[in-house]
Amino acid sequence: MTERLSKEELREDPVLKAAARFAQAVRERAATIAIVVGVLVVALVAVHFMRQSRAKTARQAAVVLLDAESYYQNGMLEMAARQFQETAERHGSTPSGKLARLRNADCLLEMGRPEEAARLYEAFLRTRPSDGLLRASALRGTAASLLALGRVEDAGRKFLESAAVDGSPMRSDDLASAGSAFADAGKYDDAIAAYRLLLEKFPESPRAREAREGLAAAAARKGP
Repeated sequence: MTERLSKEELREDPVLKAAARFAQAVRERAATIAIVVGVLVVALVAVHFMRQSRAKTARQAAVVLLDAESYYQNGMLEMAARQFQETAERHGSTPSGKLARLRNADCLLEMGRPEEAARLYEAFLRTRPSDGLLRASALRGTAASLLALGRVEDAGRKFLESAAVDGSPMRSDDLASAGSAFADAGKYDDAIAAYRLLLEKFPESPRAREAREGLAAAAARKGP
């Protein structure tokens, strides 16, 4: 059983210090859903390490990951990407290392480098993440990268995969994005199917109106 940390250890612990720096960075920036999700994910990783392992490498990985998140939240994407990459390369077998690969992909996508981002998202997915939220996030990121690369139909397929992940809070958004991508690709049957599934599964979703309009437009384009 893991020994209980003393108050002195808690005050000096690098993970907690890094978490505090990250929390301060978040407070200084406008709150968004993405930030909230990022905070929760990173906090859970840090708590996991504190409770389950005192291993030096695991704790180092958590510290570097938290610092990289601080850079990201402050818009310092180049520095964040470098630290995410370092964490993934040095601690790739740890949960922090795997998560760093995903967050590095997010950075690259935001920096306008979708081809590199897509490769990292796929690399993360090959680790078969057990956390459904992280898997859905990687699939959604892959879809966004493919959209940026002009691979619209492929993007629609990835949005559908993300929408199929149980427990994801963005399933209706993914279905709406899939429908839109398919419609843009001229795949009207697929667009209609995605919009209908959204209306069937999430009739009260804020995206329901968009789905109804998209469904009507796709049906009209398809013709008799």
